[in-house]
Amino acid sequence: MKNMLGPLKLIFTGSTPYGHIIDSAPAFRLVLGFLSAIQSLISIILLFLAALALRRQFQIN
Repeated sequence: MKNMLGPLKLIFTGSTPYGHIIDSAPAFRLVLGFLSAIQSLISIILLFLAALALRRQFQIN
């Protein structure tokens, strides 16, 4: 149960995950930020494509 609620603890306490690594390795912070940006971009693209698919599914000819 403790491991399952871990992400909620990070949200409500305001602590940063990997904070001890980020302080000592700025390159890790850059890579983590880059991967997060790529993941966000891909998710936005997939949501857009899903909306287009729904629109086409209910299109009346």
